[in-house]
Amino acid sequence: MAKGRFGAEIPKQKSSLINWAGQTINDFPFMVLPDKCVLKSNSLYCFLFTPTSPKTNWPDDYLQKSIYTNDGFYKFDLNNLTAPELVFDPTTEGKIIDAANLKTLGNKILFINRYDNLLYSLGISD
Repeated sequence: MAKGRFGAEIPKQKSSLINWAGQTINDFPFMVLPDKCVLKSNSLYCFLFTPTSPKTNWPDDYLQKSIYTNDGFYKFDLNNLTAPELVFDPTTEGKIIDAANLKTLGNKILFINRYDNLLYSLGISD
């Protein structure tokens, strides 16, 4: 198990990509929340984070805004389902993002940053 900021054990989280027939297409070794993802062409774009506390009751604490995340922006290629590609790391820009309510508009991903409730956009390429 991974260790959190204060040395506590963090349980390994995972998510599954499931098709309309209920079949698991792929298991991912990290937590993916649906409102942090959007589909564009053959790619799934998601803001991913690492849980920091083993005492967090996912997803309830997050949805009730008891906790916030620090997200990186990733792209999954749905044709081969390999490890996601990091598209944007906000920490390199000195930013903290907890993205929610992703939408696409042309070649942009729009999202709300829960830290300041402002609308942001990131350019993507297909």
